[in-house]
Amino acid sequence: NGESVSSAFFKGISSCMNKCEDGNIASCQLLANMCTLLLYKIVETNACAEFRRIAKKYLLECPRKQLWLYYMMKKANGILKKIYIEIMCLIYFSTLTQESSKLHIFAMKYALNGTFLGLIKIKSDDLHLCQESDVDEDIAFTVGTRFERTCTRSLQYLWKSSELFYYDLYLANNQNKSELYPIPVIIRNIVLNGEFVNMGKDMSKWRLVRRFFLRDHISGIEDETNLKDIHNQPVAKVFRYVSEISLKIRFKSEEIPGTIYPPVLTISYAEATPDDYMKDKKVTMKFSVSYELNQESTMKSVKIAVSVLSTMAFAWSILQTYSWFRRSGKHAVDLVTLGKFLVFMSGNLSTVFFIVMFFTCLYWFSFFKRQDVIYTVLPTQVQEDFLSVYIGIAFALKAVHLIHILFVQCSIDIFYIDWERPRVRASSVSARVATTSKNVAETSAGADTKKSSGNLLKATPDKINAEMAGVSIWRTYYAANEWAEIQSKRKTSLCIQLFGVLFILNVDFTFTAQMCFENCVSCYPLKIQGMQFLSKVMCNKNVLGFESSTLAALKLNFPPEDVHKYVPYSTCCRFALGVLVYLSVAILQVVVRKGLYERFVEDKLQQYVDLCSVSNVSVFILVTKRFGYYIHGRSTHGKADVNMKEMHEFLRKEEEDLCGHRGLLPDTDQQTFQILLPPGVHDQFLRLLVPLTSYTQAADRMQGVGGRLAKVDIDRVANTHYMLNKFLSGFIDHSFKDLDYIVKDRVMLEYLLDIECYEVADRGYFYNDDGRSFSSVLFYGNESILLLFDVLLFSVIDIASSDYVLSMILTFVVAKAIQGLRRSAGRRNLVRKALVDERFLT
Repeated sequence: NGESVSSAFFKGISSCMNKCEDGNIASCQLLANMCTLLLYKIVETNACAEFRRIAKKYLLECPRKQLWLYYMMKKANGILKKIYIEIMCLIYFSTLTQESSKLHIFAMKYALNGTFLGLIKIKSDDLHLCQESDVDEDIAFTVGTRFERTCTRSLQYLWKSSELFYYDLYLANNQNKSELYPIPVIIRNIVLNGEFVNMGKDMSKWRLVRRFFLRDHISGIEDETNLKDIHNQPVAKVFRYVSEISLKIRFKSEEIPGTIYPPVLTISYAEATPDDYMKDKKVTMKFSVSYELNQESTMKSVKIAVSVLSTMAFAWSILQTYSWFRRSGKHAVDLVTLGKFLVFMSGNLSTVFFIVMFFTCLYWFSFFKRQDVIYTVLPTQVQEDFLSVYIGIAFALKAVHLIHILFVQCSIDIFYIDWERPRVRASSVSARVATTSKNVAETSAGADTKKSSGNLLKATPDKINAEMAGVSIWRTYYAANEWAEIQSKRKTSLCIQLFGVLFILNVDFTFTAQMCFENCVSCYPLKIQGMQFLSKVMCNKNVLGFESSTLAALKLNFPPEDVHKYVPYSTCCRFALGVLVYLSVAILQVVVRKGLYERFVEDKLQQYVDLCSVSNVSVFILVTKRFGYYIHGRSTHGKADVNMKEMHEFLRKEEEDLCGHRGLLPDTDQQTFQILLPPGVHDQFLRLLVPLTSYTQAADRMQGVGGRLAKVDIDRVANTHYMLNKFLSGFIDHSFKDLDYIVKDRVMLEYLLDIECYEVADRGYFYNDDGRSFSSVLFYGNESILLLFDVLLFSVIDIASSDYVLSMILTFVVAKAIQGLRRSAGRRNLVRKALVDERFLT
């Protein structure tokens, strides 16, 4: 702290200097100890200056002589470079065994008076002031293990606990224990020309030394002091202790795998005053061991991959925007178009970042954990922070994309076309339907047999009431109810995902010997973090519980719960394992659902199409002005509002192929289509909705009632529903000469790029699909986006908390909330667009 102290310890420096000049090695070591206590500060005639003057001949011969405190090169980066080039240590054999996987560190230990106390092998506990570790094995010196330990100790305990010792560290070669490599020391508190040279990032200014101490309660005692403790013992005016010490090992795997450069020990000292001593202040200390490898090539590859894939994402976003631009019938780029591009770009960039970060972390995780000779190590904290930033950005971008998906799905134009005709005209309706079914294949009939859309939609109120009187609305309500249910259904079950991920990541199976060898399954312990169902454990054979493999360690030969307080989790490993397990469980669910459940139990989407056919109701969906989806539900029997006997008779005829097919075209079963419409269809659709949105009674307007149909003038709603039904059914039946369409298959390019190659004027296109294209306006068809959002949310929470259980539970809650929001907003949209009374949506 800059305070001057007249230390009694330095009063004998003259005698010590004279004895050292006479060749007394102990006196020279005492002089070196004095210099170490001064933190290597060189001032004329002080201990450091005298040591360098006397020991110059020894220093010129370093590192073989014992009188060695300073690395004499002017620049520390030059020293490190020289050491790193000329000295490499083979620290273990080709196979990591219990012995060869350890760092063997020795220390020349000196007493305060310079007496050499011997060359001792030290443990990690000897390098810090915390309590001894409660783990028998020395984890800190296990190769590849990132070790961190922080503790709080009483200042009075540190002040009195032990004597003052000095250490010069060496690393032993595992193949030849007698071959020792000196370990340089960087003391952050060293001052040169008034500057803390070792605290900056400029390695050219660093000063490396050899000797260090852990605590100093001697040099701060003044010659004539009044500072006494309760036992009348003198108390130092300043007490120094190691507040932070770290050992950094750097691998050199390019030439000879399993070799390292000499480790570097970095030390920071803190000071305490007698007031702190009297108050018994608690101080915090930290000890760490880390391993590094030049990962520049890997990080460069990551940046290149991000750049290349981002360029591809940019091009794909342009294509998506162009497709949306054409489908929306726009003629000039506007702010909405730019907004769409940004949203598409957000989603694609998010996917790119996720893919690159996942495979990068998976590479580190898998190769690091499986290697027997060090070829790679885990990324440093700075590199992990770099990856975490990209993961966070990917999550934010995917959230924007998901919000856009929700908005689009909850604002689509949807209408249910009821093909049922009044019962009083059943015979004429049946005849007309039969005639229509024979002619729908002719997609381009003569103009003289069609009417314009304007003429066909002219109807008197009496005619409207007469035609609506004999048609039940229940079938439409039933179809709308089923749609409201399936719109938030996903391909994966969130509950199965929750328990599956937690089961794999956080569950340990421990099998008893009886169970292992006698196949007894009546009793086995099952432990989940925070819960324990059975407490009796007779043997420890870990089958699941993969979270322990994410510790920042290469090989551990003891239970992970014993060492987690010392060995931190690796963010890279946790991300790789968490995503791998999450995606594996999700993909397994999708495979089981698609391959087994939907094939042999139930297929919700196909059931909905069948329901529409049985109900004689078609579904007309517009996502943009010109593009949408169509589910053809027109009954092949011409009616669906029948009794039980007639319904069974209809189904029997379909089973025995005694009637027409359900498809839009004769003798086909194709019922679902992607549609590209002429501009007039959407214009007419909006024109027919005008009575519900433009009249002046604000309390009755659909927008003013939050989508509640019960509060709207029902006469207007009924008339509007009738006119929309008449218009859309007429369009499907090719009844308008100015609005028509043809049915065709997509070409391969259209299918791959999701874009239409044909211009639309007065004739639209109904594209045959795989029967599920309409799922893109449901959660079911956007499972990849939802899954990726869930995975990123799970990963972001885990990065912040290092807790898989908390991450999975919060992800489950958020996913359920999004499902609830989609269901609620979708129901409101059904009321506004399909004119379905919300009181009948269960």
